[in-house]
Amino acid sequence: MNGSENKNQLLDLPQFIDVQSRESFRAFFIVGRANSGKSRFVRKVAGRAQGYYLNLLELFMKRPDLSEMIDSFRPEQLERLLLSMESDSTLFIVDDIDFLLNTWTNRTKDEFVNRFLRLRSGVTDKIFCFVVQEDDVFEKVEFRNTMGQARILNLHEIADI
Repeated sequence: MNGSENKNQLLDLPQFIDVQSRESFRAFFIVGRANSGKSRFVRKVAGRAQGYYLNLLELFMKRPDLSEMIDSFRPEQLERLLLSMESDSTLFIVDDIDFLLNTWTNRTKDEFVNRFLRLRSGVTDKIFCFVVQEDDVFEKVEFRNTMGQARILNLHEIADI
């Protein structure tokens, strides 16, 4: 396969985000290995798509009320926190969330994935993009949009923008 054929196989993320903006279930995940360039890539996406970029670890470090709760912070609390945040942008990119995932059991991780992948447009106008490190919980779950596209995306399967 030559390079142009390979590029045609890669997901066009801005087009995918446009599709997600019309979906009932609007959240999706970008999964990649540690130090694979996920943060750099999604910052670029946020800039080009006029999205809001949130480094969740930095937020927790800046707010004592959150940093005191890291070991007991649950998916429902994360949902309330993110839904309460104000932004002019519809696209809400949540990066550096792995510190929370690393404190959760597999069952709690499953709850987190299901909670956000089932978050409906009637609850929020935001499109959530969670940027996470590879984990078994993301490999065993399959959620698709109405176009048949997976909503858990591997970074290496997304075209550079």
